[in-house]
Parts: sequence; C-alpha cells; structure tokens
Amino acid sequence: METSAKCGRFALLEPACLVYALFYTFCLYENPSGITFFFLCAGTLLLTHLTAEGKQAEKSGQKSEIYKKAEPCEKVEYREKIVGRSGIFYPVAMLLLGVSTFMTDSSPVIALNHAAEAVLLIFYLIRLNMDDGSMEIGDYLTALIKALFGSLLLLFAPFQDAAGYFEERKGNASGKKGLFRPILAGLLIAVPLLAVITALLSSADRIFAVMLENTFGKMTLPENLPFIAVMAVFAFFASYCGISYFRKEMFRETGNRQPDQKKNPVAAITFTGLILIVYFIFIGIQAAFLIAGNGILPEGTTYAEYVHQGFYQLLAVSIINLVLVMVCEAVFQRCRLLSGLLAGISVSTYCMMAVSAGRMILYIRAYDLTFLRLFVLFVLLVLSFLMAGVMIKVFRPDFRFFRYSLFLTVSMYLVFSFARPDAWIAEYNLSAGNEDYFYYGTLSADAAPVFFKNVSFMSDPDRRSAYTSALAESLRTKNPGDFRTFNISRAEASGLLKLNR
Repeated sequence: METSAKCGRFALLEPACLVYALFYTFCLYENPSGITFFFLCAGTLLLTHLTAEGKQAEKSGQKSEIYKKAEPCEKVEYREKIVGRSGIFYPVAMLLLGVSTFMTDSSPVIALNHAAEAVLLIFYLIRLNMDDGSMEIGDYLTALIKALFGSLLLLFAPFQDAAGYFEERKGNASGKKGLFRPILAGLLIAVPLLAVITALLSSADRIFAVMLENTFGKMTLPENLPFIAVMAVFAFFASYCGISYFRKEMFRETGNRQPDQKKNPVAAITFTGLILIVYFIFIGIQAAFLIAGNGILPEGTTYAEYVHQGFYQLLAVSIINLVLVMVCEAVFQRCRLLSGLLAGISVSTYCMMAVSAGRMILYIRAYDLTFLRLFVLFVLLVLSFLMAGVMIKVFRPDFRFFRYSLFLTVSMYLVFSFARPDAWIAEYNLSAGNEDYFYYGTLSADAAPVFFKNVSFMSDPDRRSAYTSALAESLRTKNPGDFRTFNISRAEASGLLKLNR
C-alpha cells in the first residue's frame, strides 16, 4: 500500500514539478522583476490546484487518508476552500504582487514582494489542506514553521517515490510497457544532439543566431548553464517536497484553548500592571518634553542621535506589546481587571507609536526622506491597525484576528508596493531642496518621471548629465531587451531618457 502511494505521488508530481522547474528557471533567471514573474505566480497557483489533495478527492468522490484524519476538513468541499470565505483573497493577492513586481524597479519592494509571495503561498496551502476554521495566529505560524522544516525532511522523497514507482511498474503483471522510460530516453538523447545542431546552425546563419539570442537572451551562453541547472533543481525539489509535505502531513485539529485549559490570570495581572506603571511614567515624560519643550531637542543632541536613541527602541517595544497582549489573551483566563490592563497597554502602545512617528518626522525634516524611513512609517501604520484588532480580540473572543491581520497587512502592503515609494522620496526631497545628487542617482527608475518633469532640476546641465548617465547605466544592466525582462517602470524611464537626451 505504501509503495502504491509512492507510485501514485511520483506519477502525479514528477511531470508537474519538472515542467514547473523549467518554467521557474525561464521566468526568474537573472530576471527578478520582469513580466514573467507575474506568469510564474499564475503558474504556481496552477500547480497548487492541479496537485491539491482536496481536488482529487472531490473528483473521485472519496476522501484520501489526509482528509479522513483531519476532521472536520472532510466536510469542507474543495471549491469552498478556494472561493468561500477568505479563500479567494490568497490567489488574488498573489497575482497582484506579481503585477506590482513588473511595475516597479525598486529593489527593496521587489525583494519584499518575493518574500510576501512565498509566505502567502504557504498560508494558502495550509488553507487548502486543513480545517482553518478555528485556527488563530499562533496555529498558523506553527503550521508555517512545520511546513518549512517538514519539506526539508522530505528532501529524498523524489528518489524514494521514483524507486517505489519503478518497483511497482516492474512488478506489473499486465506486461504492458509504460511510456515514461522511452520518453525519458528520447529526451536524454535529444538534449546533446540539439545542443550541437543548434550551435552549428547558429554559426551557419546569422539571422538564425540573432533570433535565438533575442528569444532566449543570455540563457544560451554555456558559462551560465551550471547556475541555470541549480535554479531548475532547486525549483523541482522545492515544489516536489513542499507539495509532498502537504499531501502526507496528518494535521491535528486546532483551535482556541478552552477556558479550563487557560492559566490563572493573577500572574498576568501582576506583570502587566507593573509594565503599565512604567509606561505611564515614560509617556508622562514624553508629553512634558513635546508639549512644554515644544519639540526642542536637549542641548548637545542632534536629530540623528535623538531618533536613533529612541525611534527603533520604541518600535521594538510596540511590537513586544502587540505580542504580549496576544499571548495574554490566548493563555490566561479572562477577567475584567486583566482586560482593562491589556487595554491600558494597548493605549500606551499607541502613545509610543505616536512618539516614534513624531521622532521620525523630525528626522526626515532634517535629513530628508529615504526608503527605510518611509518603510518604517508604513510599519508603524500597520502596527496601529493590528493593535486595534488585538483590542477587539480582548473584548470579543470570537473575533478572527488572524484573518483580520492577514487581510489588513497584505492589503496595505499592496498599496505600498503599487505606490512607487522612490517617486515619493524624489518628490519630497526635491521640494525640500535636497542637493544630494549622488543619492538621486541611486534611486530606481520609479523616480525618473519626477526628475524629468522637475524644470529646476533638469535645467542645470551638471545635474541633468549626472542623473541621466546614472539612469542609463542602471537601465543597461537591468534591461537587456528580451521580452522576459519587460518592466513597466524601466520602459517608461527608458522612453523619458530618449526624449530628454
């Protein structure tokens, strides 16, 4: 029975993951922000649905072992898991991240998009393969960590499944020969032959060679083949092991702690009360400084010292408070006093975030706007909404905090990623009279329209020459010209550069 399971899994996943690995490599090789990233997101979702356990169970009219052992998941239809409730949010958000990626040239945004895509994919797999109706944020994070490490433990699954597959095929008494081996043999023979024949034809006809170069770009260069192979192997094992984990894992039922399982609230009342006293003292000092001192810095203290001595520490305390309130709500029994103390900590957190934002705004006014400074303000905004959700959870136990926080965070981040932060940075710094032209040259192509429409900036020959040279060099390295790397932001900047030279 075990061999049969391996045989079936290999027959399903091996061709699907092999095609996906080749597609992944084609889309992402030296191309993290081209239009093909959107197609890769769509292809990833397609692979997820083609290999989903629930879909096969629905088609066959029976539930597999994973669904039998994950009650009450068998009562939830696969189609409802995708479209019903919040299921549609995951694929829509993933596709929007794909669109955002080929619309921006900002490296930090592109990196964050890739990370968000991976996390959303795992959460979506969790949703499709288990009952998440009563799961909280801790359950999701646990499942996320288990999925990452559990997939690594299945690193040898492709080889074990292949051995089981061929063992069963060999023992088949029907006498029929399968198509897998002859097709594989044909592919192995074709690869070296095509390499030699293509090289000869390319040297014989320049038009044919240029066509191949424009179609495949640098991927045809022999020196790049090892890295291409590594990417393909990584994609194959990541997809095969990840899907295998979710097809094998017997998820336990999850849910909130029952009241009799929660701890006595006296301990929580003690430490939250002491923490709240410290916060009241700190907030009082801040209020006295900001109101009575009118925001004037202490003598001998610069803006840089002031913000670095306080901003990031207050941001860290705000995150600790968020986690602290969530843990207390989940672990300790409810009582009015504890709820009041947690509400007090939440209000104190808002005060600290306001102080943090005020310090960062002072810093930006003195030292201009950068991506990091803009991003941390965005993080503060997200934290403020998350803390509001935590406060609701304290007084309403049935509030679905994880879905609220996921929808809120992803939605706000999508707005941030589509907003082209570098354009905001350029607009603010130019209006503030910043003359750091070297820094302007490090901004992505997202900022190009702002610079080219600024008459004062472009009227100076030195500024114009320095910026256009830096932009041209950036576009030359990032945009080799093949269709895979098409990026809306870089295409717009390239057009502006041609018009203004």
